[in-house]
Amino acid sequence: MKETRSLENFKRELEAFDKTIEWCQDTFKKAKQINLNKTSFTKRELEVIDLFLARFSRSVDMFINRVLRSLDVLELEDKNMKTTLDIIIGAEKRGIVEDYRTIVNLRDLRNKIAHEYIWERNLELKETFKKALEQMHVLLEISHNLKQYAANKGYIT
Repeated sequence: MKETRSLENFKRELEAFDKTIEWCQDTFKKAKQINLNKTSFTKRELEVIDLFLARFSRSVDMFINRVLRSLDVLELEDKNMKTTLDIIIGAEKRGIVEDYRTIVNLRDLRNKIAHEYIWERNLELKETFKKALEQMHVLLEISHNLKQYAANKGYIT
């Protein structure tokens, strides 16, 4: 019974993550067209940057704190004893990423987006935006690998 609930929860979290990634990809298409060599951005460009960074950040957060945690519960890992780093390392052990530091780097970028006032400094905003654009392919690859892992385990079809 608990396993069935855990599987349903994992599927729900994975589906929500998929939708979040889709939204992020839609904004990514617009965001990558913004010229990073400019000295300042238009209001419309800033809106696209803000939306992309928010969606990117939300996707990373959802992957780590909802999908990977629900996967640990499903696979009967002791969630009470695990730190976020333990959960991230578990993704490497499952083959979702080759090196857990890939996810750590995504999490650090997510934290920078979420907790620092990058809007106050145009240069820092450009750097953070550029890093997020560059890391989008990593997030998409992780999403693909996660679905492959879940399908191989029989969690999804």
